Amino acid sequence: MKKLLSLLVSLTIICSLSTASCASDIAPVMSDSRGTVLEPLKDKGFPEDFLARRTDLQLEVLYNRCKDKDILYGGSKICYMENEHRINLDPLGTIPSYDMVLEISPIYDIDNDRYGNNTYEACNVYVWYEWTSGHPAVKKTDAIAVNWDPSVWTYANEFQHVDYSNEWTEYFRQDRASNANQGGLGYYAYLNVYGSKLIGSTVFKLRPASSPMYPAGSIDPHKTSQISVNYVHDANPLLVQGVSLSNSTFGVSIDFGLFADEASDTFTTFYKFNP
Repeated sequence: MKKLLSLLVSLTIICSLSTASCASDIAPVMSDSRGTVLEPLKDKGFPEDFLARRTDLQLEVLYNRCKDKDILYGGSKICYMENEHRINLDPLGTIPSYDMVLEISPIYDIDNDRYGNNTYEACNVYVWYEWTSGHPAVKKTDAIAVNWDPSVWTYANEFQHVDYSNEWTEYFRQDRASNANQGGLGYYAYLNVYGSKLIGSTVFKLRPASSPMYPAGSIDPHKTSQISVNYVHDANPLLVQGVSLSNSTFGVSIDFGLFADEASDTFTTFYKFNP
């Protein structure tokens, strides 16, 4: 446990650098009824901004996992999309600095080897988007791809994505990725043409390709591995599908034409194969 606590301190420094300072301004409002679940998660090191962007069910799953095993918040990377193909005009002539926010956060399940050293049992990847402008001018079907190094992580075939309309009203649910292989997965975000405050929330599980895999802080001798997320918005006003997913040799890619906007980011994982 001492090693896990020291790792938490190290990762807290990393998270403070990688999490955007304005995240609290874009997070959905939490209800008071979630307080009994939130406090134990905060004690485990989960920041309020991350918890605010989780659904009640996701919080309940995290809470129950906290009771059964050690879990570790790995940090968050947040990036922004400015809609270059915006075709609607604000009556006041004001253009927001960004139109959509994209977040990727790994949550690690921690186990122990036979000598009591902490090991990575699994990496639960959370992906979240929010159209901070309410919604884009063109609301059709967008594409999301997440890729990783298959020599480090393997896909555990556990996946769920939900698109929400009017903040937290469920619009479309997927329990299976549209494209998946051992190096990545891809799926579509369905934007409610009649809705606003469009949000999407994803969680899927990866497992170490080689075991045991040990946690490592940035100041320790370590190896690195990247998990990248890419969101492409179909901004084509015509009634044709402007984005599509395809499998590559090691991962999933997004194909799109001229009328598209893109947001992407990469999260770096620190690990080692010796305690």
